[in-house]
Amino acid sequence: MNTCLLPAHSTQIMIDLVSSYNTNTQPTLQNFILREKNYDLAFCSAWEKGMQLESFKNSKSFLNALDEIYSLAMSHLPKFERVGKGFKPLQGRTFALNYYGLLKNVCSDEEGIKDIIRKIWIDQEDDLELCLRNNELCYVVSKDNVILDSDENTIPMNLVGDTRQETLSQIFNLLMPLYTNENGSLDPGVLCRKSNGVEREKKALKTIDRYFELINLEDSPVNKIRVIASTIRDLMQIHLYFDGNGRSLYILANVLFKQNNLQPFYPKNMCMFDGNSIEKMESELLEGQERFSTFFGSLSDLNDRLKNYSDCIIELKNLTNNHKTVQKLFDERNFNLLLRQSASNSITLDLLEFLLANATTLPIDIFSRGEKFGNALDIAKKYENLQGIALLEKYLV
Repeated sequence: MNTCLLPAHSTQIMIDLVSSYNTNTQPTLQNFILREKNYDLAFCSAWEKGMQLESFKNSKSFLNALDEIYSLAMSHLPKFERVGKGFKPLQGRTFALNYYGLLKNVCSDEEGIKDIIRKIWIDQEDDLELCLRNNELCYVVSKDNVILDSDENTIPMNLVGDTRQETLSQIFNLLMPLYTNENGSLDPGVLCRKSNGVEREKKALKTIDRYFELINLEDSPVNKIRVIASTIRDLMQIHLYFDGNGRSLYILANVLFKQNNLQPFYPKNMCMFDGNSIEKMESELLEGQERFSTFFGSLSDLNDRLKNYSDCIIELKNLTNNHKTVQKLFDERNFNLLLRQSASNSITLDLLEFLLANATTLPIDIFSRGEKFGNALDIAKKYENLQGIALLEKYLV
């Protein structure tokens, strides 16, 4: 396949099509890299591992595979941070609070948020803890039907009913206005509850057991998609890991699609399983399948291009290590500026030649222009880099 005919570069699969909070904003690879150095290499490793997995034999092997995907996806980030004389984990399952999204964004809808509240209040019979980020207060809707604020002061809720099912609609009346409010606040709060690694693993295995029970009963692609969507959403809401749940489960979902002979998907946002209803997730996954086909072609084509990209980045890293003046541009994956900068001096001719030869893989717009000095050929001429001029004219003229 001629990759130039595809409307999206292979690296698009590892970034969101739209921002969680602004559907008019399309993030770039550089946005992700600036937040997390070498994010792309870690994602490529996790994706490659996932696509190599065979069908899972049981729930434990399923969870072990997710752990492996997670470890690779987060391999570029520190595992701990120093706090006083000790260390605080930044990865893995050893954390105390489990967060659910009561956030008004593309990763949630009203029915999905109600499902989360129902799951906590009815199924798990836990307290509902709401952290209001605007004023940094924490409120708890407790089993005793009162609100506790951050100072442990109780505020009567006046819930009427002997059972949790009878009080559920009153809970909705308390919390849903925070979600549906149209005053412009896009991040009114987040539901959370205390949990531990053992508890999370038990719930995850139970969720995976249910996946195996249901997926084997379904024949139609749409019904299989619903089962996978429900499973990934439940795993997302269990919040197995301190960080990185969205990207890891996004990759895993595509692994499950592959194992069930379903076309892969590319959604608007990789955290779409957070607080959405099954209906919305099903619709998004069906759209995401069409988007994947349009953007990337076949799964095997994308896998090959991601492998080529990863190999190219590793080789480019070795090249830029020899040219410290452009190291920062490589670290930021600012490929267009890296090309123009390498055209300014014959010392970086090897780098310039590599960038031109791998422009499609990286990706690079070899005709890109800076505000002051024009494109790479203009810069080579400005600094009288004769070798660079000769090389660039092969590609640009």
